[in-house]
Amino acid sequence: MATSVFFSLLYIYIYIYIYIYIYGHTPASNPRVGGSCSREWLL
Repeated sequence: MATSVFFSLLYIYIYIYIYIYIYGHTPASNPRVGGSCSREWLL
């Protein structure tokens, strides 16, 4: 039971990390949306 919760949280964390990585490193993206704010939230 604990392992399923762990993998679900891990999946969500990886999904958010990839989302921030893609939209945080795109030159056309807004820095306030996908740049510093997302990284500060992640840290």
